Amino acid sequence: MIRWKKRQAGLAAAGGLALACLPFFYWLAGYLNLDFWYDEVFSLTHFIFAPWLTTLTDYTSANNHIFFEILSRLYLSALNIRDLSTALDHPAEVRALMLVYTALTLVVTAAIGFKYFNRRVAVLAVLGLTTTLPYLNDAVQFRGYSLSLLLTALVVYFLLAHLRHPQWKTSLALGAVSTALIYTVPTNAYFIGGAILLLGAASVIHARKAQASGQPASGWLRPAMASPEGITLLVLVAASLLAGLLYLPALRNLLHYGIQHSGAIYSLKTRLLLAPRTLAYFLSYRYLLLLGVILGLAVAVQRKSHGYLVQSLSLIFVIGFPFAVHFLAGFEPVDRIFSLLMLPFVFLIALSLDYLLSAFPILIRWQGWLIGLVILYCQATLAFAIGVRNTQLLADIHQGHTSQNINDNYFQAFYGPSQLIAVYHDAYQKASDPLVILYYGDNLATPAYLANENIPAIKVAEASQVPLTPSAATYVLTAFPDLFLRALQVAYPAAQCQLLQPEPAFLNLYGCRLAQ
Repeated sequence: MIRWKKRQAGLAAAGGLALACLPFFYWLAGYLNLDFWYDEVFSLTHFIFAPWLTTLTDYTSANNHIFFEILSRLYLSALNIRDLSTALDHPAEVRALMLVYTALTLVVTAAIGFKYFNRRVAVLAVLGLTTTLPYLNDAVQFRGYSLSLLLTALVVYFLLAHLRHPQWKTSLALGAVSTALIYTVPTNAYFIGGAILLLGAASVIHARKAQASGQPASGWLRPAMASPEGITLLVLVAASLLAGLLYLPALRNLLHYGIQHSGAIYSLKTRLLLAPRTLAYFLSYRYLLLLGVILGLAVAVQRKSHGYLVQSLSLIFVIGFPFAVHFLAGFEPVDRIFSLLMLPFVFLIALSLDYLLSAFPILIRWQGWLIGLVILYCQATLAFAIGVRNTQLLADIHQGHTSQNINDNYFQAFYGPSQLIAVYHDAYQKASDPLVILYYGDNLATPAYLANENIPAIKVAEASQVPLTPSAATYVLTAFPDLFLRALQVAYPAAQCQLLQPEPAFLNLYGCRLAQ
């Protein structure tokens, strides 16, 4: 009977994980063949299809996620993808490595839940990730953020293992993944820094308790460092120092870049809104889950549930620490550097819902149905979030904007330079005049795709510079169609333009001429 109940619980957990992941991979399948955008093209040209010395030492741009670039170079070399043109023609093959990182992140997240908490936490944490729109947005983007989240999950896994049983093998594993995490993106050190501060506080508390219980101790520092928390802290400090040594070849560029992009140049209002805006993106319209966190904390305070309070407050500290650092530094970074905080964020939600279920016995009886409702709710809100995002991106196209944050990115819908340019190349290859470009939109990716299709083009700065005649059509490629048509009408009142694609998109192909 007991064995059957365990098997039944295991099957329920497997079913929950399947329901959490299958819709996510359905959405993700549509992203594998997405054309590359500015930062991806920049990383490919400047750091991957470049000399090794450049990859290891050039930090004139934050696009160089060094450990990610190293792994990507090896992967693309194994696929015999050695230049930008080949990469542009095979986006799915290039992004497949990101898909592996994403799948492994979900596996490690589930493993953390199963090993250190319970089945409910495992299912809810994985569900939290797979229904977070910023995670879906980053999952197969060819940059270092997907790898960063995988390494963050591995850091958490080995950190918890090390706190239970400090062993040299676990120390090596924790040190290795922590070093790799920082060496991928320097600002990932904020996550490690928050963990170090927490462990420092925990080791001191451990030492004080040992002294209070009558155990012999000379002072508090030595017993603090000898505790599991203290040993784990030392491992993370050593990993941070090692990562610093790895950055030495790029240190001059790194420091110069940091100085250039620091300083109190943003308003207090901007700094105050950074954390709420980013965490709202993490929430992805799942407001009832936030209510679950608030209720969980309220019930825990009322019942003095020390264990849950320590866990949840620790997670809140780790989430808030990077924002506090940037608030005090006085500048606003791009919100992508906080994307690895999605992992502690979803565990905070998962632990809160799990605590509420266990706090009320009547809820345990209906836990299967309740978790099913949570899964349905989260999947529905993800679909809603994708719809809202796409509506925003379409509005941007008509308003002449390019949204770029972890929630709304101009390149994730209505974006397909290779398809549009290939249509032009096939249908209008007899055109003798070069394609005219007004408003690139993405002034690195668009020229790359034009060159890849061998299409001659000239860029003009103003609509009046578009060469129009009544005898033949001039083909114009433009972002922001409404802005283009208004500007052209002012410059050429007699201009007539036809959109040569079914609907307006981020890039638009027009055939324009003067009315006779």
